[in-house]
Amino acid sequence: MAVITAAANCHDSKPLLNVLVEKAHIQPGTRIHADKATRNYPLTHWELQCNNLITKSRYVVERTFGSQVRWFNAETLRYPGLAKAHA
Repeated sequence: MAVITAAANCHDSKPLLNVLVEKAHIQPGTRIHADKATRNYPLTHWELQCNNLITKSRYVVERTFGSQVRWFNAETLRYPGLAKAHA
């Protein structure tokens, strides 16, 4: 498992491909599931089926983020700078 803290204006795919895969020691050929990167483009039939298969594991992660927002007002970061935000 690895964690990278990036600025809000940085797209998630940039650190994923460049740093996170290497930092997490993921072997070449390993399948990685990530969010859809294209906006306003409908999912294909195959993508919808894949989403249905991984919904239960994705739900746990998304529920955690939702709980942080709801209970701890985690919508905004109170510390300036990436180093403090990462800590």
